Amino acid sequence: MKPLPKLFFFLLARGVLPVLLLTSVCGPIHADDSRKEGDDKRRMSPVPGALSRGQMDPVSLGLMRAGKYHTLRQRLHHEIKLKLAEGELDDLSDELLVLCAQHELLRVSDDAAVIRDKDKGDLFMTELLANPEWIQDLLCSGPVADPGKTLGYLHTVWRYERKSIDTPLYRKLAAACALIGRSDYDVVHAFRNYRKAHQDELLQWGFDELEPWELRHVIAQIPQQDWDYIINERNNKANTYFGACWAVAYRKYNDFGTSIHARGYYTPWDWATQRLEGRALVGGVCGSCSTYGSHSTKVHGYPSYTAGEPGHCAYVIRTKRDNWRTAYSVTGHTRPHGCFWRPFVYSDLHLMEAAYASKVPLRKGYHYLWLSRVVTNPSYAKRCYEQSLRANPLNLGVWIDYAAWLEKQGLDDDEVWKTYAKGVMKAFVRFPDVIVYLNGRFCFKHFKKETPVKQRVQMVKYIQNSIYQLKETRTHQNFATDVKVYEKFVDGENESVFLLYQMLLKLSMEQKKNRDFLTVFDSMRKRFSSSKGFASRYQKTLEHYASSDGDQGNELLKVVVSSIEDSLKRRDYEGYKNNMKVVGNMLDLKDPKHRGLGRWLNKCPKHDPFPGKIISSDAMLWPSTVGKSNRVISYASILNGTHGGGTCQTGSTSNPTIDLALPGACRISGLVITSGYESKTWIERMNPVVVSVSDDRKKWKMVYRSDKAMASHRVDLTGKDIQAKYVRIESPSPDKSTKKQLVLRQLIVYGASNY
Repeated sequence: MKPLPKLFFFLLARGVLPVLLLTSVCGPIHADDSRKEGDDKRRMSPVPGALSRGQMDPVSLGLMRAGKYHTLRQRLHHEIKLKLAEGELDDLSDELLVLCAQHELLRVSDDAAVIRDKDKGDLFMTELLANPEWIQDLLCSGPVADPGKTLGYLHTVWRYERKSIDTPLYRKLAAACALIGRSDYDVVHAFRNYRKAHQDELLQWGFDELEPWELRHVIAQIPQQDWDYIINERNNKANTYFGACWAVAYRKYNDFGTSIHARGYYTPWDWATQRLEGRALVGGVCGSCSTYGSHSTKVHGYPSYTAGEPGHCAYVIRTKRDNWRTAYSVTGHTRPHGCFWRPFVYSDLHLMEAAYASKVPLRKGYHYLWLSRVVTNPSYAKRCYEQSLRANPLNLGVWIDYAAWLEKQGLDDDEVWKTYAKGVMKAFVRFPDVIVYLNGRFCFKHFKKETPVKQRVQMVKYIQNSIYQLKETRTHQNFATDVKVYEKFVDGENESVFLLYQMLLKLSMEQKKNRDFLTVFDSMRKRFSSSKGFASRYQKTLEHYASSDGDQGNELLKVVVSSIEDSLKRRDYEGYKNNMKVVGNMLDLKDPKHRGLGRWLNKCPKHDPFPGKIISSDAMLWPSTVGKSNRVISYASILNGTHGGGTCQTGSTSNPTIDLALPGACRISGLVITSGYESKTWIERMNPVVVSVSDDRKKWKMVYRSDKAMASHRVDLTGKDIQAKYVRIESPSPDKSTKKQLVLRQLIVYGASNY
């Protein structure tokens, strides 16, 4: 007898020989041949864009059963290349797409490394790889943070709920649970909870129609006791979930006086109630309320997330396709915690809906993306990316991946990135924030350093003007954030940024975007109002727009007020004087409303003047703290004795003071101090009143004190040879625990200047 060839023993050791023998007798082997005949009814029904079940050839099946997933991926890679050589990119066969799906699953999961030591891991992979529809449920449902762990979680659900997964809806549910899984325990219990709730008809009516990418936003991974409490106690109609947060009373302190910001707020109830039940029983603040509301919504089958707002916690709910609404909102600027591509960007919820709305173009885009990772020819890979974006141009994840590939190829040519930028602007015409995001993250940094600043500014103008021309936008542009991106693009130097600001001011005014106009001017003020070499240019720009005929007056006035406040903080006399001049040109200060006065308060009490002239007209005035009714634009009226005075109000302190800085050293002959004469309360609060003078604001000399409450104090310093640059008005309280405010309507200083 001749000895057996070495190939026989090799195939026997690899587990391939038995498969070949069985195939010769029974025909091709399918991954689901072990199922019963009755199982066919539970298989996935055909849907648009669905791929046929994968027929595993004997060699591939043998490699799977032997755990040779890396070798299997190499074999799939080779077969895909052969198929591509036979056809064109425009028309991909189902057989090729099945190979691509199988290859991509193995590629992203590191050749199923996490499955190798799992119980029945080879059988699970055989079923999964033979079911391309299930692979697509997993890989075409949004970003996969950790594909290896996700595959492990899916195996765990399959292992314990194998019969349930035969149902199409539960197969999708298993994929969604795996995609957001945190642990094997959480994934299995979440799957079981939703399956049972669905069977008991406790979930919203549209739950059966949700795709895996939608189910990702539904799954609530909470303790079992919390689930049982919510599912039984809080089943409501869709619109009522916007008020579910109010099941938790808003309380900063519990019954024992413990603050919610300290440990132990819920501790006394931990052993008596479950977590969410305890929140409803004890109470909490915005975080507890919004978490309770969001979990109540998720448990009953509606997509929901908690969301941050400035100084507040809210939550968002989706009641139907592309209808995300904010619940328990207070401050606006909502930032949901479940966005696909960019963390905490509300517009990404709407972008996700638009990109994933139709299954056929969505999956077609992913097929070309997977194909781009197989081919080695860069021009062929580039065509694959372009085909992917042509199929689904709103998939932000593919745009990011494409840009990263271009960078990896070292394509640093301006034309390449200009083409990319034009594609972005065409694709995201309804999402202007994405246009600036992708340009700022990728395109801008690849333009040559030699590109002149003026040319860069013109490119920004083109982008921003295109955004302004969009008539229908699904989201609003976060202009303040985008301005920072533009600053970085034009190189960040003061001269370049100043040119950028000038262009944006002109553009926003032409397009009547008053809020953007204010944003740019405020950024200019913060950067240039005190900058050496640019302060005068900023002032001229301010004066120019203050004298123009545009309808941005109210916005510009806010900038001027902020500029005055900045000048006072810096003790910048020239800046203060110039800004007050702008106010005088913009407003009719004879109108008492601009000075914080009613029309009946347009005349201060009359007084007799002191020798000399009014030397306080060009002085600076600043209170120690600022009250809500303070009007900096009325300071000139307070100091020059015209228009019936103004309003300078301090905050509430134990020793409120108001300082006056004269333009230089002066000989003072007298002062007139008028409090809030219209109110007995304000008159009494300026009691006592102390007047002090100083040359350097370090050493003060008291020149007047009155312990009598009067509407107007006439301080006569004639013949006392008082020379000073600073004057202070204060009204000390009898003790530090007593706090009060001062209101000043007039502070007129008479005398002669020494400068």
